[in-house]
Amino acid sequence: MKQVIVLKLDTTPPQHQALLQTVEAFNRGCDYVAEVASKKRMANKIALQPFVYGTLRADYGLSSQMVVRCISKAVEACKRDKNIQPTFAPHGAKSCGLDTNADKNAAFKNAALNIQARAELSDSLLFRSNPALLA
Repeated sequence: MKQVIVLKLDTTPPQHQALLQTVEAFNRGCDYVAEVASKKRMANKIALQPFVYGTLRADYGLSSQMVVRCISKAVEACKRDKNIQPTFAPHGAKSCGLDTNADKNAAFKNAALNIQARAELSDSLLFRSNPALLA
């Protein structure tokens, strides 16, 4: 059984910016994975990983855990409709546990983020990929 806990992070402006940059990098990475998956006509995350892992780590600055989640998110989107290449909104982050939709979240406008922490999501998912969040 999965448990969902909704938390509100009251972040400082630099922390808020660091979170946004992390989410944006994650979603740019998802776009890249979806592009490679479409070109290679591949929807298997294990088979796709050797083609995208190094680039996601080096060019997008993602932690190892975030790279694996990025590949999974993109592959699942590719599996839904194999005829189109999915794209990911810069601040869309449901699958990695974040909800930064400004229209639905007034606290977002006040530099606070709602974080939906899932039991299976590692505490270090965000903090390892962006050390500025620990400040």
